[in-house]
Amino acid sequence: MESVDRAAEILDDLRESGGKVPYETNELLPVGKTDNGDTVYWVTRPEGAPNSWTVVANGARNMKWPHFDGGIVDFLVAVLSGAHRVDVFPNDFVRAEPVFDGYPSPDARRR
Repeated sequence: MESVDRAAEILDDLRESGGKVPYETNELLPVGKTDNGDTVYWVTRPEGAPNSWTVVANGARNMKWPHFDGGIVDFLVAVLSGAHRVDVFPNDFVRAEPVFDGYPSPDARRR
């Protein structure tokens, strides 16, 4: 739950500083993060229908919110296979052998 609260703080700070967030904070559930700080969210609408939720990403260093019209599994397959490019991720984002870490990292969970 800590990562959800932190994501909400970041979104609220972005809004307060004049940044445009095209979703309500309570509609975004963080589900992934890149090593560059880019965050992947589920768009949790319609409420109560997780099989219909789509995915959006936000770059750590820009105000773009590219939307993926599919669920998280389809998103991961498309991005990691190279079939879909997320323009907020680095150009060299997909390595030949992707590495998966828990979120938050095991070190952060121990604190």
